[in-house]
Amino acid sequence: MNTSLSWNSLKKGIVSVGSTNTVLGVTLQDRVQGTLIRISLSDSLEYSSEMKQYNWLAITFPEGSFSADVGRGIPPDGMVVESWFSRVDDGVQLSFHLSGDMENYDISRAEDSPDILISVRRKRAAAANPSSPGFLQGIGNVVDSLKPRLDAQTSPSIPSTVVSPADEQLWGIDTVIIDPGHGGKDSGAVGPGGTQEKNVVLAVAKELKEIVDERKELNAVMTRSNDTFIPLNQRATLAKRANGKLFISIHANASRNHEAEGVEIFFLSAAKTEDARDVARRENESVKYEDNPKLYRNLINDSVIDDIQNDMASNVFLKESQDLCSVLLDDVFKTTRQTNRGVKQAGFYVLAGTHTSMPSVLFEIGFISNPQEEKMLNRISYQKRIAQAIYDSIIKFKERHERGLFSRSE
Repeated sequence: MNTSLSWNSLKKGIVSVGSTNTVLGVTLQDRVQGTLIRISLSDSLEYSSEMKQYNWLAITFPEGSFSADVGRGIPPDGMVVESWFSRVDDGVQLSFHLSGDMENYDISRAEDSPDILISVRRKRAAAANPSSPGFLQGIGNVVDSLKPRLDAQTSPSIPSTVVSPADEQLWGIDTVIIDPGHGGKDSGAVGPGGTQEKNVVLAVAKELKEIVDERKELNAVMTRSNDTFIPLNQRATLAKRANGKLFISIHANASRNHEAEGVEIFFLSAAKTEDARDVARRENESVKYEDNPKLYRNLINDSVIDDIQNDMASNVFLKESQDLCSVLLDDVFKTTRQTNRGVKQAGFYVLAGTHTSMPSVLFEIGFISNPQEEKMLNRISYQKRIAQAIYDSIIKFKERHERGLFSRSE
């Protein structure tokens, strides 16, 4: 058997090249949010996983094989404390001892290869308590005054403290960020009757905030509470400073086809249709009102999208974003009976700032360019129904997320 080994010092892993073995090697990529373990495979092998005692994660390939060199394991790095690769029955088992600061993990297959991706997420330090009235008031004051220190690169961070792993509630969903699109000098889309997108989405956002405040099941922080222009990157900064656990950006759709109708929800990924690209282009045009639009020049491109699809954070929050999209669209359709245009993906600047920190979606609540839907969007009764549906979906997602989170830690 002709086998050569390749060592990648950047990824800290060995790969067996030119071999007939099916498990070619393992690489580690340590990131701020955790560690991505990539198991390189020659074929799409069936596999199973099991979390054993003392944080040992075992991945078994019943029909897998590896060379002796790969079988020696890999040096520890990031959240992988040690590894142990062994042959079991007719296959192989790769075991990874994960560090104690693991919050959770996710396993998926890479989109562009048979490889297996294991995303191990590090526990997040708790920021200032978002339930504190003083904290929420402080965030509101910052938004309304639009102080320059909001900028992510220049403003001081909110103090954070490391919290005991026993405080599991800190990792549940307790704060939703409500982001009404556009605002101020950026009107967004304008309907044939003169309705401005910025006003409609703010009205829905306020209705949603009111419901959240009344029910007291979680906190809500709005990126803007009046007709103020907030740069897209500062919306993400606010979301992260408020220790947001969900980010919902609310918009109204527009199309040259004035008969286009219905609701659709987006998560951050490469656009697969021209319609999705059009929506992203239109929503991203808000940067033309900013002082430094060049900040966004390379924020969304093919290489960035590739990183999103293969990165550790996307394997956690991206999947949760898709799940939130499905729950949200289902509840909105049941409530409004509007045309269901489905869950879609595209490159939105506003989501690019939050996708590695929390599940993030962009919700188009109707077509303001359609005369009938424009009238509907202006109705307070419809705004209340949309807000209620969004709230119901958040609670449903929260319950599903926390069941999974706490069951893994038992």
